[in-house]
Amino acid sequence: YRNYRQSEVFNGSFLRGLQGWETSSSGDGKVTVDDDGYLLLHGSSKNASFAMVKQVVSQKPSGACDGSNNNMQLCFLSQAKPNTNGSSKLSILWNHTVVHALTISSDSWNPKCLRLPALRDHARAPLGFKVMAGSAVMIDSVEFFCHEHNMHIRDGNNALIKECGPTIPTLNKMLQ
Repeated sequence: YRNYRQSEVFNGSFLRGLQGWETSSSGDGKVTVDDDGYLLLHGSSKNASFAMVKQVVSQKPSGACDGSNNNMQLCFLSQAKPNTNGSSKLSILWNHTVVHALTISSDSWNPKCLRLPALRDHARAPLGFKVMAGSAVMIDSVEFFCHEHNMHIRDGNNALIKECGPTIPTLNKMLQ
């Protein structure tokens, strides 16, 4: 239960291929899911090519999110496609607008979380990822959520218990 998130994204780990995601591309741009279940956005070397995925998600109401607002959080993992030279550019789109751009040069997974601008309560809007010509990016574990549930165990002095080992004896002492 620790660090549980109620994601608004369907199939954010692409375990069902591209089910739930709308894809578009131009030129030789490609949107695929590889054999390991990772989304691959590949913009060919042609200037006008791009590859994009998006999914319509719902905005939570005002005051429902962490910090008593409705700026929802997008978290995902990304990496440059292995065996590509240089860096790749990835754009994050929210409600048809680029809200963040990343340069990805590592071929190891990098976590990224962003707070997205609030829309009106319960609004449905597209959330997406786009690469342009010459970029190839892998994406996994996409989550769009409002609140993260955390369970912390504290001792009798209200100090946070950070390890599992002392938790049971400490709780047993408190119950005696």
